[in-house]
Amino acid sequence: MGHSDVELSVQFTDKVQNAHAYLESEMQRLGLLREDGWTIIQVTREGRGGTEMVLRPFHSKLAAPEGLECVVWVSAEPVVDSECAPAKGDA
Repeated sequence: MGHSDVELSVQFTDKVQNAHAYLESEMQRLGLLREDGWTIIQVTREGRGGTEMVLRPFHSKLAAPEGLECVVWVSAEPVVDSECAPAKGDA
């Protein structure tokens, strides 16, 4: 049985919220604080046979830790999923 657009939207929103929470936790742990200018940006791109939303820490003057990001995607099958990666060297 297929998924409705509403079901897929709810699943996608849940995955994005979980990814955001993961990044907030990692940023806090690494000292990347909002009061110091850090935030989370979201960028969409095509990938995995559908659409991906990439969430990453961002600062206007400082480099973010390499590799720290979450990707949430919905593919044409349709499948909604996500994966998060810690900063490189922080496994």
